[in-house]
Amino acid sequence: MLRHSVTVAAILLSSTFAPSVAYGQQAAAPAEPQSTGVVNYLDPVNNTLKPLPRQPTQAVVHSGIVHASGSVLIPGPHSVFRLKPAETMEFVVTPASGTGPDKYRLYAFTTKKKVRAVKVADVAVWRSNQTIPRVDIHRDTSRYGDSSYKFTYKGLGPGEYAFLVHHHAFSFGIDPQ
Repeated sequence: MLRHSVTVAAILLSSTFAPSVAYGQQAAAPAEPQSTGVVNYLDPVNNTLKPLPRQPTQAVVHSGIVHASGSVLIPGPHSVFRLKPAETMEFVVTPASGTGPDKYRLYAFTTKKKVRAVKVADVAVWRSNQTIPRVDIHRDTSRYGDSSYKFTYKGLGPGEYAFLVHHHAFSFGIDPQ
């Protein structure tokens, strides 16, 4: 009977104090990107960072007598980095020196022949108080580790996307289901 009481007491004590030890431990800091300035997809399945491919961009300006517009082109009709649709998608970047997270903006591109394109400016010359609407996609930004940022996007549909940063694009595509 005494042996049984000691066993029961040991079980009760271990189940009572074990959770407090686990709660008292700090969670490990998330693994930060290996390269600065590179946008990474945060894979929700295994919580790993996958770098998006970096591609050069070309700026194109179309101007007329009373109207001008500007577009950014990426070579190739599709990104090689493909994702499945998800309600929420997260990306992580450690900004390059002198660059903040606000410099990394996501745009939806359309495929035109052998390039992807997005119009980033549309100006009518006759308007004196012209404003250029933002065409980048809204996100939530939060800290990720000590020196990185996490961008959270909701409701991205199938299509071609790219983060535009300093004449380069970090692109990906979302396939239809």
